Amino acid sequence: MRHGKWLFFSLLIWACSAVAQAQEMGWIPMEKTLYKSYQKEESYFRSDAYRGIMSELPDSWDWRNDGAVTGAKDQASCGSCWAFAGTGALESHIIIEYGEELDLSEQMLVSCYGSPKNFGCNGGFLDGILLYQTKSPRSEDCYPYGDGDFFQIHGNSPPFSDMACNQTCPPICYRVGGFYTVDASKPERVKGSIQQDGPCMIAFLVYEDFMTYWKSPLGTSPWTDGVYYHASGELLGGHAVVAFGWDDSTDSYTCKNSWGESGPFGDGSFKMADGEIEEAANFKILRGDCAGYDINLKSLRTRINRPKLGRAGTQEERQWAWRVSTPFSERIGGGYWYSAIEYPSGDTVIVPEPIPNGEYLTWEPSTKVIVKRNEIDWGAAAWVNLESWIIDTEGVESEHQTRTVRK
Repeated sequence: MRHGKWLFFSLLIWACSAVAQAQEMGWIPMEKTLYKSYQKEESYFRSDAYRGIMSELPDSWDWRNDGAVTGAKDQASCGSCWAFAGTGALESHIIIEYGEELDLSEQMLVSCYGSPKNFGCNGGFLDGILLYQTKSPRSEDCYPYGDGDFFQIHGNSPPFSDMACNQTCPPICYRVGGFYTVDASKPERVKGSIQQDGPCMIAFLVYEDFMTYWKSPLGTSPWTDGVYYHASGELLGGHAVVAFGWDDSTDSYTCKNSWGESGPFGDGSFKMADGEIEEAANFKILRGDCAGYDINLKSLRTRINRPKLGRAGTQEERQWAWRVSTPFSERIGGGYWYSAIEYPSGDTVIVPEPIPNGEYLTWEPSTKVIVKRNEIDWGAAAWVNLESWIIDTEGVESEHQTRTVRK
């Protein structure tokens, strides 16, 4: 794909027409050099190991035969196909590698991998799945899709999502590794990726006749064999789906769409000529260590400062240093520290602060020590209960430390 073409279609989908919005698309092509940088070296494709894989490829393949394709969902009025394609592929990979069928949240990608990398309902790239290199997916039950009416409300203008990034749902302990792109003009490489690593994300240009194909009964001319190819009509936008199989007799891929359980086969699937796709990308799946998500706090020292404000003895500053123990200390910076001060009257003041905040809260990653200053407004109280805890960037909550502080 030429750089000029990439720029043209990026702008097209970013400022897409109302017609394109209504058709639930959203794929933005990756920049050419970046896309190529993710491809495997040509020496791999010349290796004996790769030739052996190619020699054993069957004439047809369908991951549904192994129960490894989850049901089609509906992205509705939001350009989030890139998130549905990535999530659908991820669900399939987990089934293939670990035998666990999950319903994962597409909203996690839409809301948490936002500008400038991806643009939520205003479109995104196939490499959006890389969010899960450093974060864990969430379940659909805890973090349901909520942007289905986005374009009806906003058109193609910011914001990118009406749903806040949810950092509180329990993590689903899998990770994406080994992301790579495939030369989409070489079907044998795409097929090899589908068979070896599982269903992959593919992207194509949607023309008016694809809408006719999608909404027509199976066998409608000119697609009498059920395989879509572009025959006529204007360009509407770009779209990403999951390719989970192929059929050499019709030179086609078998795909799962994100427009609900409809289409020519009535189940959300369709077939596409292998020369129609523009991009293809896939990845490996790794299991995380759920048992290692604990965060423990150990108090190191306390310092009392002289009263700062108001009448003597009514307000003072106390400073604590805490040792943070967790196998994922890289997720502390960017999380939140919570302080809850409870008075004898029962009134409680809770203050969340980003880690670090540069004034009252410092974080030293090398020593894994947090230093926190709390201002206590005593009023008439002789004591308060001070509760402290952390919620890291993954939404994992630490143990709570509570102490009684006396005036």
